[in-house]
Amino acid sequence: MQTRRHLDRTAEGVSCEDAATKARRYLCEARVRVLYCDEEAGAIEAEVRGDGRIYTAGRDYEGWHCGCMARTEGCAHLRALRLISVLEPGQALR
Repeated sequence: MQTRRHLDRTAEGVSCEDAATKARRYLCEARVRVLYCDEEAGAIEAEVRGDGRIYTAGRDYEGWHCGCMARTEGCAHLRALRLISVLEPGQALR
């Protein structure tokens, strides 16, 4: 019997899921662990267990970031984190 992991991969070993589908799967499989969240500052940090490694993903004063090789805000790890967080950076106090 093949495992789900093998069914989601092509012969070359690369996943055939798009980032949005993969992000939803990560959430369904409880692969996102929030480590820190400051709603007022608009900051969050989490560990997201991908198909091969655990990546640190989050948002800080510089924007969204992930340690994966995709290096884009559209990676599956950030998409999963964004699905469970609603962050609006607080405006500066006057």
